Amino acid sequence: VTGWNQHEYAQMGLWLGDEYYEERYGYALDYVSILRSLWRDGSVTHKSKYFDLSDCQCLPQPANEIPIVSAGQSKAGTDFVAAVGGHSFVMASPEKVHRIAAELRAASEQSGKPVGTYALFHLVTAENDNDARRACDDIVAGGDIEAIKYMIGSATLDTVKDGTTEQVRKSAEADAGLLGGDISSGNMAFMGFPVIYGSYASVARQIDEMAADSNLDGLLFSWPDWVPGIRAFGERVIPLLECRRDWDANARGGLRGTG
Repeated sequence: VTGWNQHEYAQMGLWLGDEYYEERYGYALDYVSILRSLWRDGSVTHKSKYFDLSDCQCLPQPANEIPIVSAGQSKAGTDFVAAVGGHSFVMASPEKVHRIAAELRAASEQSGKPVGTYALFHLVTAENDNDARRACDDIVAGGDIEAIKYMIGSATLDTVKDGTTEQVRKSAEADAGLLGGDISSGNMAFMGFPVIYGSYASVARQIDEMAADSNLDGLLFSWPDWVPGIRAFGERVIPLLECRRDWDANARGGLRGTG
């Protein structure tokens, strides 16, 4: 996470200045280069615009390759993942997720690095679609306006306008106000996360539609109440997923159950 929330860093004296908004993926490239040198060699001496390290050590060295997952969906964020390889972690409507994932795959063709996309969604399930929608509406009705204003205030400072902060800003720009954003695309009561909601069968169908995109490697879910939410997902949704048919939990993983 390169970090765009100035207030969170500034309170601890860690904000690098407003130029960091535009430079943060240059910083991230330097950071990942250092990490990989440490993982490979155990020690690194490195002097650059962002770091000054003398015999910096990281031991023990990892026995296996450590994957890189980057939370960023701007063009700069996409180019970063394409350059270093790994996965992009994004939050957007299903339609936009497919576009972002395809753009990342295309951008990686020049570098030749293996890449993939993980997409974040809030998940609300119930016995039927109407009950699930009512649960979503109840969450929106109880949205924390002060917390939302704080988050929006930080997002508006970001000078990079095509990434995660764009998703946050658009979620709060509905005519109906801060809580008027479309639930499926992103409502600020859910921190701008798009929501997959409905009956167990409806949710399974929506997930299967996402899984049909070969550029998507996986989905990450959050729940309003995570203990019963995860239980319901495991017991009521997963058995309905075509993409997980014949999945062996002991031997296989991934969105499609293919490793």
